[in-house]
Amino acid sequence: MKGYLSAHDGHMVFAPSKLPYLAKYHLENGTMVKDWNFYFDRSFYECKDYNLLFSKARSFGQVLDLAMDDQYIYILYLDQLLSEYDYNDPQKSMANKVLVFNYSGVPIAKLILDKRIYQMALCTKLHKIIGLGNLPEPAFVSFDVVF
Repeated sequence: MKGYLSAHDGHMVFAPSKLPYLAKYHLENGTMVKDWNFYFDRSFYECKDYNLLFSKARSFGQVLDLAMDDQYIYILYLDQLLSEYDYNDPQKSMANKVLVFNYSGVPIAKLILDKRIYQMALCTKLHKIIGLGNLPEPAFVSFDVVF
């Protein structure tokens, strides 16, 4: 399963790229222990030939990036049907939404960015999200983290 990992000070989170799922772990005696996991948006499954299969045509959301700081977890989230993804269309391949959760998995904020990006990094000292997008050329942009 392809996805994203982020770690901070003995804590780690994982989000698959094509499933709206988030799991948090902590380091205990040299082993990662799961704290919690949940689906943060709709996902659908279908039966085909007696097999339960994930439905890309009916499921929502794609995680484009994941980051964490000392308090929060940030998910760069493309909230559309997975089947609508189009690499050549920035409206359908880059996100303008960042979901923020605390370390208990409680939703804290939904940040709406004024530009679409496909990758992000946190600058905790300046309280900013630095993003990379095609605007139309590759460019770095920054957003204040306020919630």
